[in-house]
Amino acid sequence: MAKTYKYLLLAGLLVSLVGAGVRLYQKREQKAAVANALQHAMPDVRGTSVTGQDFTLRSLPVSPFTLIIFFNPFCDHCDYEAAQLQAHMRDFAQGRVLMVSDDKLENIRAFQARHHLTAIPNVEFLHMDANRVFATFGSVSVPQLYLYSQQGKLVRMVKGEVNMAQVVQWL
Repeated sequence: MAKTYKYLLLAGLLVSLVGAGVRLYQKREQKAAVANALQHAMPDVRGTSVTGQDFTLRSLPVSPFTLIIFFNPFCDHCDYEAAQLQAHMRDFAQGRVLMVSDDKLENIRAFQARHHLTAIPNVEFLHMDANRVFATFGSVSVPQLYLYSQQGKLVRMVKGEVNMAQVVQWL
């Protein structure tokens, strides 16, 4: 009886380990698929603008470049990037800049106002649901930046703070 119990326990442990391995493999495959998709085509960013309107990137005309910046309204590094963006707005005037957060719209609006980025026509602030962010971009840290060419190809992806003067050089 004790021997049977040990075999059953061992079999249960083995099944659990195999299941965990399969889930880990599937997660790794999904992450690789998202990364591959981001490399080859700009994703259709969908969210809600600060005015409360539904937003989809694909509904807009093609732009010479698209800069997507994930931020959190209460992040010091994001404050730095927003200040840098404001300082380099002339350099980004020909393209499109999307500032994306999964925070509440009221906090996104406050961040936008605090950094004097409310009246700039080519800068959109968006709320994007965290699940949609993950499904579209995978795991995202803040700040995190994606720069896409006019053809929709990924030029650069940066996790963490970056000086906008460097981004201008990549345009």
